[in-house]
Amino acid sequence: PAKPGIATVEDLTAFRDAVNAGESTAQWEDAGGVVSLLGDIDMKDVAGWTPIGNASYKWEKNLLTIEGNAFKGTFDGQGHSITGLTITTNTTDGENAALFDGIGSDGTVKNLQVEVNYTVQQNGAAGGIAYANYGTITACSVKGDITANSGAVGGIAVSNLDTGIITACWYNGQLKERNIGGIV
Repeated sequence: PAKPGIATVEDLTAFRDAVNAGESTAQWEDAGGVVSLLGDIDMKDVAGWTPIGNASYKWEKNLLTIEGNAFKGTFDGQGHSITGLTITTNTTDGENAALFDGIGSDGTVKNLQVEVNYTVQQNGAAGGIAYANYGTITACSVKGDITANSGAVGGIAVSNLDTGIITACWYNGQLKERNIGGIV
């Protein structure tokens, strides 16, 4: 049998769809529950990427409410790259540009290199790896340009919240917006 993990754009898209639907990701997990990138993936022919994890976060009366499906597992890039990830949004609904929209408190993304070109033309934010991180992002790098015309941008994540930890990560590129963070 083939080693479980993500080897193609089609695998990554199916994995994203399962996470966003709240379905099992077991077919991509190894015996330890880790989803591994098995090689470099070129996303240049992918139009309209929807981020992995579609949770929404709301603070009200000092209580955080999370609705939807944040990514809660471990995603190990194994040092491989996802290249050519281009996201352009142009809606007043507030679409975000990121590989992962939400990483939950039990989620980890590590050992991943990403090359991006993100442009959020109206409402929304853009982060190289994630929009909202409540989990752990370790040993990841992002290279490329990230722009949000009316929202925040971050080289690794737009926001690192509550339990979020980001370590040993770097960003190399140009960030454009009024609320800019090189890493977060």
